[in-house]
Amino acid sequence: MRCRIVGAADRNALLYHLGVPGLRGLAHAGLALGERARPGLALSQFDWIYRHDVTRG
Repeated sequence: MRCRIVGAADRNALLYHLGVPGLRGLAHAGLALGERARPGLALSQFDWIYRHDVTRG
């Protein structure tokens, strides 16, 4: 079983690094629109990574 962080990285690779230029541009435009409509919402899905305090164990 793969760990949660590897799964998240794999999903990000599929969603944010699309190989088809037209599709990539459309996806990035959608992300930009979503960020304007709900600032911070997309990034908040990664709070479990970025807010983890490694010094607490």
